[in-house]
Amino acid sequence: MTKELTQPYFSIIVATYNRASFLPACIESVINQTYGHWELIIIDDGSTDETKEVVTKYTDGRLIYQYQNNGERSNARNNGIRISSGDYCFFLDSDDWYLPNHLKVHADAISESSHPLGLTHSWYKNKINAEFKILPFPEIDQKNFKLDTANFPLLPCICFHKKILDEFKFDENLSMGEDTELFLRIISKFPYRLINEITFVYNHHEDNSIYDYSTSYLHKLEASWTLIYKNHKNHYGTDFFKLKFSNIYSGLADKYSKQGSRIKALKYLLKAVLQTPKLIATRLFLGIIRNCIFIAPNSKNVIHTF
Repeated sequence: MTKELTQPYFSIIVATYNRASFLPACIESVINQTYGHWELIIIDDGSTDETKEVVTKYTDGRLIYQYQNNGERSNARNNGIRISSGDYCFFLDSDDWYLPNHLKVHADAISESSHPLGLTHSWYKNKINAEFKILPFPEIDQKNFKLDTANFPLLPCICFHKKILDEFKFDENLSMGEDTELFLRIISKFPYRLINEITFVYNHHEDNSIYDYSTSYLHKLEASWTLIYKNHKNHYGTDFFKLKFSNIYSGLADKYSKQGSRIKALKYLLKAVLQTPKLIATRLFLGIIRNCIFIAPNSKNVIHTF
């Protein structure tokens, strides 16, 4: 589609891996936008399911499909940026979707802005089973803002000028928290505008990565938040980091205790307690200690915590 100079042209980048069953709702939410100046780039990050078949059944010429060997989410998104031709970019997860007003709302905000080289961020709502909960993102002071679990920036709601992404890319060493880390690098350098309209649905389901509490996932989370703490701790309160790391460490302690890896379990339990001493009075703490006592090293048998 020929770009019109008077209207922003959007690239919506979807990095996906084995989410064929979710993709139709995602793709159709873009096709059904009331604003038509866009391209939809699907980066298939090594899927082994029917992802290609699902995508290629759509005949809309604005849809671009590219397969790559599995390089994880940050790599796939960066590749999407490289092949995009839009003036502005969005990043949509393949199991979520946009409301029909999404692009129009952002296009209007960009047209009205005196600082088009920047970011816009709209509101969203969570879908949990059949219920929806609106989660507005608050206004922030770009120089002195603090984030917590209630006001994280949500990547699919953020519109990035392409020139910003030519300079700033996702950190490919991170596979968790990479979206927040990118936002934090950008937000202090470019103007930001909050749009008080709901344009996106965050779809909670049992296959969400946020429900994956494997040791591998928790270690990735640990690495991501260690980097965020090192480089961006001024944007968070001390109590936030204490709780964040305590949860990660206690999660690892719990997993290792159930696997019979006593030394690792006790190591992470100590790290968790140093962050949050009151953990000692919890059933989780007692359950981890119990597992360390009663489960044989490297046992596959699991005694569930209290």
